[in-house]
Amino acid sequence: ATDNHRTVDGRPFGGGPGMLMTIGPLRDAIASVRSASAQSARVVYMSPQGARLTQEKVLEFARMDRLILVCGRYEGVDERVLENLVDEEVSIGDYVLSGG
Repeated sequence: ATDNHRTVDGRPFGGGPGMLMTIGPLRDAIASVRSASAQSARVVYMSPQGARLTQEKVLEFARMDRLILVCGRYEGVDERVLENLVDEEVSIGDYVLSGG
């Protein structure tokens, strides 16, 4: 984060409850990982709305040279992250885990 308070979250622009991870810090983190190697990296966002993670999908990921996993916090991530930075959304099941 680059602001004075090093914040990575903000309220949704369209209103609604909770906080979202903002695009700036995520964009910078993904760009930093991508620039560390000439090989491309697939960006996968772990999301309840994503396609179900299967053994087949895990094996596909294992065959990739580089993989960036993005795990949201709070109510999720800014929609622009999903539209512009994420290649695929994957869900681990019909439940939600929260960290603490």
